[in-house]
Amino acid sequence: KNQAAIVETLRVRGFYVRIIGKPVDLLVSKHGKDIMVEVKDPKLSGHKHEYTIAQKKFFKEWTGRPIPTLRTVEEALAFEIP
Repeated sequence: KNQAAIVETLRVRGFYVRIIGKPVDLLVSKHGKDIMVEVKDPKLSGHKHEYTIAQKKFFKEWTGRPIPTLRTVEEALAFEIP
C-alpha cells in the first residue's frame, strides 16, 4: 500500500494530513492552505488503482478547486498546494 508512504512523505515535508477516506483519501494543509487529495496505487487493480463510481460522481459535482491524485512517493515529494 502506497498511501502510508505518501502520507508519511507529506508529513515529513511539513504538511498536516488527515485521512478521511471518503469522498477522497486525504485532507492536506500547509501554511493556511488546504486541499483534498486522492491516493491511487498504480500497482493495484480495481478501485485502488482507478476512481470509484462514487468518486467520479463527486469529482463531476465538486465546484471547489481540482482534487489532485498522488500515485507515488515521488509525486508526494513534488506536491505543493496551489
